[in-house]
Amino acid sequence: MASLAAPSRLLPAQCGRPRPRPRRSLGCGGRGLNDDGARRRLTHQHTVDGHIHPKFCTHGRWSSLPRPSPTPHRPPPSSPRCSFSTTHRVVELQGGLEKSDLLPPLGAGNVADRTRRLLSSDHPRRRNFQRLLDEARSNRKLLQRLQLSPDEAKTMLLLPPDLLRDVHSAILHFSQKSNFGGLNIAAGESVLTSKVPGPMLCARLLELVGIPHYHQQQQSTAASSATNWPHVKIRVHSSQIDAILDVCRAAAVALSRSCEVGRHSLLAANFHFHPRNSTNVGDGNNFGEPAGERKSAARLAEEICRTVNNLEIVYTSGTREGAPREGPWQMRVGRIGSIGMTPGPLEEYLGPAATAIGELEGDGPPWSPKDRRRHDTATMIFNAALAAYAKSAASSSGARLHQRREMLQNAERMLLELASQNQKDPTPATILQCVRPDAVSFNTAIKAWSEFGPRSPPQPEKRGRPSNRVDGECTAALAAERAESILTLMQDLHDEERAAHSTARAAWNDDRWAKEGRAPPVERAIAPVAYNGVIKAWSRSSDPEAPLRALAVYKTMMERSNVACSARESLRGTGRGTGGGAAPEGRTLVFLLQALHTLPAAVGLEDALATVESIHQSAKDLDEQRRWSAEHGLAPSSHREPMLNVFSYNALIKAMSKLPATFEEGLTSCLRIDEIVDDMRQNPSLESEQQNQVLPNAIAAWARIAELAGDDRRRARSCAEKVEPHVDALFDGSRGEGGQRIYAVQAINDAVALYGRAGWPSKAKDLFVRAKACNLSNLGTLSAAIDALCKHGGEDVTLVETAHQHLLEFERDKMRLNGSVVAPDMKYTALYNAVIAGYLAKNKGTEQAEALLRRMIAAHESNPRHIARPNTTSFATVMAALAQRGDSVHKLEELLGTMERLHGRRVRVPPTAPEAKLLANVAPNIVVYNLLLKAYARTNDVQSAMKLVHRIEKDSTIQLDEVSNSYLVGLMAGQNQSDPDGPAGKAPSDSLAISPLNLNDQKLAVPVKSFDSIMNTYATTGTAEGAEKGAALMRKLEAMYASGELDAKPDVFFYNKLMNAWQLCEQNNKDQSICPSEKAEEILDSLCEQYEDGVEGAVQQNQVLPNDVSFSICIHAWCKSDRPDAAERAERLLRRKEVFANKYRNIAVKASDFNPIISKWKGDPERATLLFDEMVVRYADSEKWIRPTAGTLNSLLSVYGKYEDKNLAPKAENLLHRTNQLHKDGKGCILPDMVSYRTVIDAWIRQWHKDGPQRVDALVQDMAEKYEAEGRTDLRPDENALNLILKACAQAPPMWKRQGAAEKGDNHPIAIANKTFAALKGKKFGASATHATYSFMFKVYRQHMDFHDERYAPLMLNLWRSCVRDGNLSQFTLRAFRDSVLEKDFWAAVGGDDLRKSGTDKLSVKDLPNQWGRNVISLKDRGKKTVATS
Repeated sequence: MASLAAPSRLLPAQCGRPRPRPRRSLGCGGRGLNDDGARRRLTHQHTVDGHIHPKFCTHGRWSSLPRPSPTPHRPPPSSPRCSFSTTHRVVELQGGLEKSDLLPPLGAGNVADRTRRLLSSDHPRRRNFQRLLDEARSNRKLLQRLQLSPDEAKTMLLLPPDLLRDVHSAILHFSQKSNFGGLNIAAGESVLTSKVPGPMLCARLLELVGIPHYHQQQQSTAASSATNWPHVKIRVHSSQIDAILDVCRAAAVALSRSCEVGRHSLLAANFHFHPRNSTNVGDGNNFGEPAGERKSAARLAEEICRTVNNLEIVYTSGTREGAPREGPWQMRVGRIGSIGMTPGPLEEYLGPAATAIGELEGDGPPWSPKDRRRHDTATMIFNAALAAYAKSAASSSGARLHQRREMLQNAERMLLELASQNQKDPTPATILQCVRPDAVSFNTAIKAWSEFGPRSPPQPEKRGRPSNRVDGECTAALAAERAESILTLMQDLHDEERAAHSTARAAWNDDRWAKEGRAPPVERAIAPVAYNGVIKAWSRSSDPEAPLRALAVYKTMMERSNVACSARESLRGTGRGTGGGAAPEGRTLVFLLQALHTLPAAVGLEDALATVESIHQSAKDLDEQRRWSAEHGLAPSSHREPMLNVFSYNALIKAMSKLPATFEEGLTSCLRIDEIVDDMRQNPSLESEQQNQVLPNAIAAWARIAELAGDDRRRARSCAEKVEPHVDALFDGSRGEGGQRIYAVQAINDAVALYGRAGWPSKAKDLFVRAKACNLSNLGTLSAAIDALCKHGGEDVTLVETAHQHLLEFERDKMRLNGSVVAPDMKYTALYNAVIAGYLAKNKGTEQAEALLRRMIAAHESNPRHIARPNTTSFATVMAALAQRGDSVHKLEELLGTMERLHGRRVRVPPTAPEAKLLANVAPNIVVYNLLLKAYARTNDVQSAMKLVHRIEKDSTIQLDEVSNSYLVGLMAGQNQSDPDGPAGKAPSDSLAISPLNLNDQKLAVPVKSFDSIMNTYATTGTAEGAEKGAALMRKLEAMYASGELDAKPDVFFYNKLMNAWQLCEQNNKDQSICPSEKAEEILDSLCEQYEDGVEGAVQQNQVLPNDVSFSICIHAWCKSDRPDAAERAERLLRRKEVFANKYRNIAVKASDFNPIISKWKGDPERATLLFDEMVVRYADSEKWIRPTAGTLNSLLSVYGKYEDKNLAPKAENLLHRTNQLHKDGKGCILPDMVSYRTVIDAWIRQWHKDGPQRVDALVQDMAEKYEAEGRTDLRPDENALNLILKACAQAPPMWKRQGAAEKGDNHPIAIANKTFAALKGKKFGASATHATYSFMFKVYRQHMDFHDERYAPLMLNLWRSCVRDGNLSQFTLRAFRDSVLEKDFWAAVGGDDLRKSGTDKLSVKDLPNQWGRNVISLKDRGKKTVATS
C-alpha cells in the first residue's frame, strides 16, 4: 500500500499553499478522505528528537451542524503558513492522546522494533482497547476531519490514524510467507523472550484495532446468538474501511497458510491468547469465551470473516447518495455492431431488453470500482477462512478422523450460512453485508470433502463377497455424499442466478468490465473442477453404489454442458464457447474411470464393460466435435485439451483390467484392451512416444489375469503370447530415459514374471538380458528373472545355476562401487534366498545351497558392507533340508551355533550405533530349534534333545509350541520318528524313556519345567486317550521325583492341566465305561486329602494343595456331563469349595461357579431359581469379581426359555424387567445385557405363542429406548435383533384362518413384520436387511396370508426381486422362497427351464448368478453363526 507509507518531506516553498490535488491522508484506507468529500488540509511534518511526526491541521465545520447539500468538491482554504527551523516541536497533540502514544512513521524506524513496541505489555494501547476507542471517539480534531458528530461516533469503530497505519504496515510485513519465521517478543514482564510466528503476530496486531473481539463484545452486549449470519452491525468510516479490510485480508490469508503442513505450520497452535496479554479483556471480561478454550487458526479466521461481513460503511460527505447515474454502457453484439452509439435496427430490436436492464438497475448509486474492490476483498477473506478449515482437515495434518470431520463440517456450515442468507439489494454502505460465496468457495469445500476419504479404497477379495465394512469405507462414502450435496447447491444457485438475469443483462454487465479493459468475472461459474472433485470423492469409496453415483454426476455434467446457454458469448463475440457450463475434460474421464472399480458388484461384468466402452465412445465423439469445430473456425484450436489423452487411456486400461474376477472374464476384458490400444494408435493427437506410455498398463493387465489362471500353464502361456507384441513395441519406442522409464521397467518386470508363470524360463532369461542391454532393468527385473529360473524351471538345475551367475554378476557390479555407498539390504538377501530355495527344490541341490549359505556367512563376516548378508530365513531354509537327512545333525548344530554367534554380536551393539544397520538380522527362533529337535527325533537322541530344551528355556523370548511337544513326546515314548512329516498325530505309548541328563559332563536332575509343554500337549487333545497319557506322565514324574531324578515335584498347575484334559474330553466322550468327570474329581480328591493334615504340615512335606481353579475345573466338568446326577454332583463340589473358601484366601466362590450349575438345572426351574436367589442374597455385596453378573441372570433365563413343560416365557420377561428396575433404583448389582434380552426373546419364540410377535417386538423396542435414552450402546438393535422379530412372526400360530384376525391391526404378525422390514430397509439404527430377513419374510407371508389371495403371488415375486437386487440370496433364502410359491412361479423367478432339469431339491444357490448373493457372508467367513439364523 503506497498510501500507507511515510509522507515525503514538504519543501519550504510548498508550505502553507494548497496543492493542486489533495494529499492522501495516512491511515485512511489508502484513498484518503476525498472518497466521500471530507474537508482536509495539508499535512505538515515536524521533527522532534530526530523523529518525524505528522500533524493534521484541520479546519472546517463540525459534522454535527447541518450538512451541506451535495455540491462539486471545492478545494478547502489554505492552511496557515508554518515556519521551519532546525528543531521543530509538535504544536498540538491529536485528540488528547499522550505524547508517548504518537509513534514515528515506519519509514524512520524498523518494522520489527515497532512491532515489539506495539505488542509490549506496558504499551498503553496494549493495556486497554476500550479506553483507546473512547478517546478516539471523543477526539474533536478527528471527528471534525471525518465530519462526525459525537453521537454518531459513539456507535462506530473509530481508530486513531497513526495506530491503524502502524498495524497495517506490520501486518502486511509479517503476513508474507517469507516472514512467517516471526519475531522474538518479550513474554510479559519477564526478561525472557519467545519466538512468535508471523501469523500469530498478525493475529495479535489485529487485536490492537479491535478485530475480531469488538464484534464479539457487541454480540455479547446485544445478547444475540452467534450462529446466524449476520447479527450486530459495526459502523466504520469510509476513510478507514480500506485499511481495515486490507489488514483483515492479510491476516486471514496468513492464518490460512499457517494451516498448511510445513516448516511454519501452526495447526496445533492456540490462538486464544491469555487474558493477561489480550486486548479484548481490558476490564477482565472475555466476552463469553471460556478462559481455557483453545482457538485454532481456522476458527480465528472465521471470526475475522464474521466481523468483516458485519461491517457497515459510513459516508459523511453525501457524494455517494443521489449521484447522477452514468449513461448506458455500449454492448457489443458479435461482429454486427454496438448499442449506445448510433441508433439502428439492431438497437431497436434489443430495445426492450435495454429497458428491462434499466429497470433492474434501479435508482440507487452504481457500483464504483472501489465498491467492487471492497466486495471482492470481503469474498477473499471468506475464502481464506474456508480454506483454513479445509487445510486443517487434510490427512497430512495428522489430526484424528473425528477432528478432521469437524473441521470440514465447520467449513460447510460457513458456506451454507452465507449461501442461504437473504440477499438484499446492496448499497455502498452495506456492500460488505451482501457477500455471497463464489466459485472458489464451493470448489474449496468440494475439494476438501473429496480428499477426506482414504486415498486407496480397500478392494473386495472376491466379486460377490464384499469386504468388511471398515471406518475408511464409511468415511469415503460420507465425504462423497457431502461433496455431491455441495455441488447440487452450487448448481441450484447458478441456475437461480441465470434465471434472474437474462442473457442480455449478463452481456450488458460484462461489457462494463470490457470497457474498463478487464475480463468480466464469472459468478459461481461451475468449472470442471467442481464435478471432478465429486467424481474423485466417489472414486475413493468402495460402496457398491459409488460407480452409479459417479456416473450420475458425469451424466449431469454432460447434460449441463450440452444445454449451456451460448447466446451470451455469441452476442459478445468473444468466441470463448464456455456457455457458463462445465464441459468434461481429461481429468474428469480419469476420475470417472477410477470410480468404476466396484461397478461389476452392482451391475455385473458385461454391463460394466459396456459402460466403460460407452464412456470411451462418448469421449471420442466429444473430441471429434471439438476437432471439427476448431477446423471450421467455430472454436480456437487451443481452447481445450482432448479428453482422450495419455492419462485417460491409462485410466481406461486400468479400469478395464480391474473389473474381472475370473480368468474367463479377464480374457474378455484384456482382448478389449488390445482393441483400445490399436484404436489409440490411430489417434492423431497422440504422438508415438505418448502411445508407448500406455503399453505398460496393457502388459500389467495381461499379467494380472495370468495370476487368475492359477497353476494352469496353458492359460498363462496364452497370456504370455499376447504380451509379446506389446513388449517388442515397448523396446522399439522407449528411449531408456526420462520419467516414463520407470513404467517401462515395471512392465518388463511383469512380462518376465509372466514368462516364468507360463513355464518359459528361457524366454524370461532372454528378456532380462535384452532389458539389461537397453538399460531398462532394475533390481525388480533381476528378482523376477531369478524367480522364473528357480521356481518354474522344473528339475533342471542348470537354470538355477544361470540365476546364480546373474546374481554373482549383480554382486560384482555392486561391490565395485564406493564402499561407503554400498550397504546390505533385505532386498539383496531375498535374491540369495531365492537361489538357495531353487537349489533345494532340485534333486541333489542341497550341497550347492549349503555352499551358497556358507559363502554368504563368510562374505558378511569379512566385510559387513557386503550385500550377501544372511538372515534367519537363509539359515532356516538350508537347515530344513538338512533335517530331512539323518546324517546331518552335526551340520545343524554348527549352523545353529553360527546363528547364535551372529545374534549375540547384534545384541551387543546398541540399536542407535551406525554399525547396527550393517549386522545380520539373525536370531534363532522356535522353527529353527524344532528342526534340530526333528533331527534328534530321527536318531532317538533323547539326551541331546533335553539339552536343547534346557537351552531353550533359558531364553524367555522363545516358547515351545505344539511341534516341539510332538517331537519330545515321541522321543520320550522311545519312537523312531523317521517319517518326513514328524510324529504329529501318533499316540505315544505308556513307556517313557527318560533318564538323568548329562549336562556339561555332570549328572543333573531333570528340570520339571521341561515337561510342562508335554503336559500341555496331552491336556489339549480333548480325547480320553490323551488324558490317559497325561495321567501316565504324571505318575512317571511323581516316581522320578521320589527317586531324585526331578529337581522339584509337579505343582498344582500340572494337576490342573490333567484335570482340564478330562474336562475337555467330557463333551467328546463316546465310551460310556469311562466317566471323565469322575476322573477329574479323583485327582481333586487326592489333592484334598492333604488338607486333612493341615496347611502347615502339607507345606512342610512339600505337598500340593488345590487352588481356586482346581474346584472350578471339576465343577465345569460335571456341568458338561450327561449323567442324571451331574447337577447334584456339581452342586456338591460347590458346597465343598465353600468350605475351603472359608479357610483359605486363595480360594473364593464366584459367579462363574454358580452360573454353569444354574444352567445345569434346566430340568428343574425351581431348583435353579433357588440357587440364583442364594447367589444374589449372599454375594450381592461382595467384591466385584465375586458378585453375580449378567451371566448369572442369563443362566436362569436360559433355564426358563428351554423348559418345555410349562410356559415360562412370561416369567422370564418379568424377571428381566424386575432386574432392570432394581439396577435402575440402585438396589441390584446385575445389569441385563444383549444376551439377556435375546434369551427372553428366544423363550417367546420357542413357546409358539400367539402373542409371541407382540412380546418380541416390545422387547426390541425396549432395547432401542435404552440405547437412545440411556446411551446403552450394547443394546443397539442390530440386524440379528430385528430379524428375531421376523422369526417370531414366522413361527407364530397361523392367523389367516382365525376369525377376527383382520381386526388385529398393528398387532397382526404381518403388520409387525412389515414394520420391521421397513426399518431394516431404511437402515434404522445402522441395521440393514440380510439374507435371513428375506427368508423370514417369505415364511411370514406363507404362515399368515391366504394362499388364494390375489395379492399373494405378486407380493412374493416383488419380495424375490428385492432380495436378488440387494444381493441377499442364500441357500436359506432359496429354500424359503421355494416352499412359499408354486413350482411354476419358482422356476419362472430363478431362470426358467434351463435350470429346471436339475430339479428343485438339487438346485443350489451356486447354480445362480453370483451377483444375487454378493452380500451374503458364509458361516466360514463370519466365524460364527448368528442367533437369528440358528
